[in-house]
Parts: sequence; structure tokens; C-alpha cells
Amino acid sequence: RREVYLLIPAQMEDNIRGLFCELKEVEIKMAQSDVKRGRISTKKRIIEEKLQWKTVEEEEGREGGDVKRKLEELEEREREQERCRGELRELHLDVHTVVNCYNATGSIGKYKWKGKDFRGTLDKCMSICTEINQLEKANIKRRWSSGRISACHAGDPGSIPGRRTQLHTRICFRNVKSADETTRISTSNLTIYNTAQVNLNNTSMTSSRALIYSTVGDVEIGLDLFIPTDVKGNRPLVVFYHGGGLVCGSKKDFIFPQWLLDRSLSRGYFFVTADHRLLAPATAHDIVEDVKSLSHFLHSEAFSAALPAGSSVDFNRVAVFGVSAGAYCARLAAIHFEPKPVALVSLYGMGGDQLHDHWLTPNPEFEFLGEKNVGHEELIRFFEGPTVTSSPVEFIPGQGLVVKDGRTKLFAGGINHGDFLDLFTGVKGLSDQLRPLPRQQRDDHLPSHLRPLFPHLYVDAFPPTFLVHGDEDLIVLPAESEHTEAQLKKLGRPVESFYVKDAVHGLMAFNGAGLAAGAEEAFEKMNSFIAKYLK
Repeated sequence: RREVYLLIPAQMEDNIRGLFCELKEVEIKMAQSDVKRGRISTKKRIIEEKLQWKTVEEEEGREGGDVKRKLEELEEREREQERCRGELRELHLDVHTVVNCYNATGSIGKYKWKGKDFRGTLDKCMSICTEINQLEKANIKRRWSSGRISACHAGDPGSIPGRRTQLHTRICFRNVKSADETTRISTSNLTIYNTAQVNLNNTSMTSSRALIYSTVGDVEIGLDLFIPTDVKGNRPLVVFYHGGGLVCGSKKDFIFPQWLLDRSLSRGYFFVTADHRLLAPATAHDIVEDVKSLSHFLHSEAFSAALPAGSSVDFNRVAVFGVSAGAYCARLAAIHFEPKPVALVSLYGMGGDQLHDHWLTPNPEFEFLGEKNVGHEELIRFFEGPTVTSSPVEFIPGQGLVVKDGRTKLFAGGINHGDFLDLFTGVKGLSDQLRPLPRQQRDDHLPSHLRPLFPHLYVDAFPPTFLVHGDEDLIVLPAESEHTEAQLKKLGRPVESFYVKDAVHGLMAFNGAGLAAGAEEAFEKMNSFIAKYLK
């Protein structure tokens, strides 16, 4: 039995079904092709044996000639079948890999796969399937069944072997060759991530709770608290911040790292994932205040009341973890949380050097989730609009990773024009002031009221730190992690790093072939690092 698993948000179930249906059509045809090719080969072998018993005279006669012609026809069909099979195998690899290992960071983008358009790939799949169907004269019927099952959620690249997650939907395709012979070709499982139900080693998590940790005017800023099963006593806490360039993203969107949640809960850690105000109209000043507010809330009676009776958070065992832009928030948490966290993990993270040329040099070709060459006029509506705390990254078949409110334009536009720091600080013209200066002079040139926005100026407050980055990352340069590593080593502070070779943002392979070699090793190293300091 071949199985395909994909972790998706519940609201995307209808959209993703179509993609699975197309993939299953290809897989069914592949299985059918194997069966029919085997039948052709069997018939060919029988005829070949028959020819061996024919005399030369018989072969030259009518019967022998008919047998030879039949053999030639079968050989031609076998060659054609093999040609189609080869093309189908290649297309199946494309489709299957896109569905099973789609780049959560959007580097593949809009179904561009191995230089080809994915929709064109599917069209070609259907064309070849039709051709094979004509060759085989196959009568295929599909039966659907839905149920509630448990299976390994391999849709998450960092999935823990043997870990079990509740699946809400099962789609079964069956090929009926005859009235009395039914063969299951494959089963596809759509994993619907539900924060209220996570099944770990067949033991359900007790609960997850949505809480408001800060209110600014009429804007509520929330967090999700995940509670391990049967938790008792004083337990460690992992605080997670999402990515999205500080302009988009959400505490529970499509690129949420399920592997980190699973491992944390399995070890009995409380787990918090928090939103924060997003850039435009908010600035980094607001994000700093949100980080401080979260620290205060975690020590409040409201948070304690959300914990199960008999349990509490051990604030001497808190780790902060940030992915991409979330690493900027995690660095701020390392500075402002009280008591100080005991571990900081930055996964291809921002905040290591926000004064690098990357943020100041105009780059009109820079692309972020499909957005590039963004004009300033396209951004006005965000600055004039309401404060936003959640802008989820979603997966839409035919489009890839999408942020529906268009806030990705803010990040792309900032890099396109080299003025991201204006957006970041809320100070118009700051980028123009800093750009001409040599990198080593920019720190000193920052006005005092802006310095708290740049965590690289306060690394002496960092706890033991683990840095992971792809060495080909063009969204957040590996120079961010390298700069932090160099600073901490100079101070004699504990720091570890792992740079994944030939990996772009998201630790995806530079050549587009799924996760980079070394990515899963990085996941395990991060988990081990957290466990070491939360023991």
C-alpha cells in the first residue's frame, strides 16, 4: 500500500481534495499500467513458446505468420507501454513530491517545479493517462470512503518517527478489475491540523487554549497554549514565534512547525505560540512592547488559571524559538523576558544583523511569496489601514503559498527599494541615511531611541543559543546567523550553529528537490539542544 500524507489547515480541505484527486488519477493509472504490462508480457511469452515448437514450414504458413504478426503487435504495444510508463513515472515524481513535500516557505512558488509549470505537468499527466487507457482498454471505477483514522503525519518535514496525529479524513481509491476482484491501489490521507486534537503515541493531548495576552486600544493580541497529557508539577515552557517577514504570518497558519509542538508535548513541556502586531501600520517599537507584554502575561493569574490543576510553569526552564522573522521576536524575548530564558533557537532567523546591506541596498529582483517589483503606491493602504496581528499564510492549489491580504508586498517592497528599515522603525529616510555608511559605522549612527529595536546590539543578554541556517538562503541571509555566532563567541557565550549545505529559505534544497540534505539532522539537533537546557 502506498500512502501520501499532507498536513493542511482545516479550511483548506476542499481546495486540497482536487490536487489529491489528480495525483490519485496518476497513481491509479501507474498501477493499471503495471497490471496491463504484465498481461502483455505474459501473452508475449506464451506466443514465444508456441513459436519455438513450430516447424520452419509451419512458421512460413498461415498459422505461423499469424503468430509472428501477433507477436510483433504485442512487442509494439509493450514498447509503447514502456514509453508511456516512463513518462508517467517522471510526472508522478513531480506531482507526488509537490504534494508531499511542498516548500513551506514558498521558494518553489506557484507550482513551478523543476523549471516546469505544475499545471502543465498535470495536464500532461492526464494526456498520458488517456493514452495508456486507450492502450489498455481499462475500465476504471473509483470508490470513495471516509473515516477517522490515525497515521504518521509525514507531511511535516520534521515529523518524529512513530509519532501519531489524528487524521480527520481518509480518501480511498479502488480499482475494480472485475465484479469479484477488487484491488486497493492506494490510500491518501488528508491531515487536518486541529489545535484542539493532537494524538501523541495514541494518547490524546488534554487541551489547547486560546488566550488574549494583550489589548491595545481595541486590538486584542492572542496566544495559543498547548498542554501535554496528564501534566503535573512544575514543567518547562517553549515559546514559539512565527515567521512572515514581520509583515504577515500567524500563530497557527500553514507553516506552523508541528514537529516542534509534538516533540515539546511528548517531553511534557507547555507550549505557547503567540501573535504580535505586524509591521504597517505598527513598527518594531510595537513588537518590542508585545514581547514584553507576553512576558508579563505569562506570570499573570489569568495565565496560571488556564493551566491544569496541580501544574505550573517552571520559569527557570523556558526556551524561546523563532522561525525566520519569528527569530527576531525570539531574540527580543531573550533580552526582555523575566526571568531570562535558558535557551534561544533561531531557525533561518532575522535579527542577527538588521543593518546589513541586504536591508539597505535596493534589489528590484527580490521576490517574496510571488511578490516583486512592488511600487510604493501599492503599500499606502497598509499604512493607512487598521492594526493587524494575524495575516495567515495559506496554501492554495494552483497558486502555492498565499497571504490573501497582500501583506507580502510590504516585505518585498522594502527589499526592492532598499528601505525596509523605514518600514521597520517607522522613521522615513533612515535607510537613506545609513546606506552610504560602511557597515561598521552604522551601529554608532543609530539614534538612541532606535537602538532597542536592534537585538544584535544586546547579545550579551542572550542565553545559550543555537543557530540554524541554509547556506543559500536569499530571503534572510546566513550572514544574520553568522554575525550572531561571531558576536557570542567573542563574548565567550555558549553558542552552537548548523549551516545546511545547498539549502535556501526553509531549509529546502537549492535545486528544488524537497528538503535539503541535512535538514532533518538540523531538526534533531534543535530538539536535542532544547532538551539539554530544559532538563
